[in-house]
Amino acid sequence: DSIELAKTILELNPKDFILISKVLFDDFDEIRQIIEIFNMNHYEPQIDDGCIGCGLCVDLCVVKSISLDSLKAKINPRYCCGCLMCVEGCPTNSIKILEVKNG
Repeated sequence: DSIELAKTILELNPKDFILISKVLFDDFDEIRQIIEIFNMNHYEPQIDDGCIGCGLCVDLCVVKSISLDSLKAKINPRYCCGCLMCVEGCPTNSIKILEVKNG
């Protein structure tokens, strides 16, 4: 069953699940819907004052939940999938993603 397979992949490695979804769908709205359906956790992104507004995180975000506002990254927590691509790519280590268990 494809739904069970998707749940298993998501549980084992959320980043792989997101990247596979990106390759298969390449439509941000579809990817966001998939994340909302399967995501059992909520993520609270935090950007500290070290952000230099370089925009690298904007380019790296698979679900396009990051924008620049007044030369500082801003992450929409509704669409953050917790893949940590932005955290790993941030040259100033200014991004933290906190995981909050649902239910």
